Amino acid sequence: VIAFHCNGIGGKAMEELVLDGEIEGVIDFSPHDINGLLFDGLMPALPGRMEAAGRMGIPQIVAPGATDIRLHGPPEELPEELCARAWVQHTPTHTHVRSSADEMAAIARWTAERLNAGSGSRAVMIPLRGYSMLNREGQVLYDDASNKAYVKSMVQALSTEVELIELDAHINDRAFADAVVDTFLRLRAADL
Repeated sequence: VIAFHCNGIGGKAMEELVLDGEIEGVIDFSPHDINGLLFDGLMPALPGRMEAAGRMGIPQIVAPGATDIRLHGPPEELPEELCARAWVQHTPTHTHVRSSADEMAAIARWTAERLNAGSGSRAVMIPLRGYSMLNREGQVLYDDASNKAYVKSMVQALSTEVELIELDAHINDRAFADAVVDTFLRLRAADL
């Protein structure tokens, strides 16, 4: 098992290792670099992101972990339009800004396009109670309408060749993690 931080370069390294045949399956649990690519945030995904597993036909699961935040610099550098949104200063140099419903829908469509173009066993797993630590009911970045925009767009855009699993759980719940592992093992066994 290898963990890659999806900070632009981490996602690129993972894609390259998949294409080199070094990786036999992918659980893309937190592809927050897609948000940066689509909406000009820090540490965006690089070209080719979320394509290698589908090209190689290896088992692939994608979850929307941290796609609900736009990563930007310090709060004093936020564009005016983003200052009106919910945000949290993550570190002295990074601010997490809540993704809008339109942005969440665009991320879902972009992800579905990549998965639809692939081969092999593929699944999208969506935790219906939130996609990051502060996107949980009662927390500062919780936005049910934006979360639902991701789900609605994914349902509309995803091919029937890609399994879609919605779970009544938060992404950080043990039940969700267990379901992801069980699904991955099932997909992997189907490809052997």
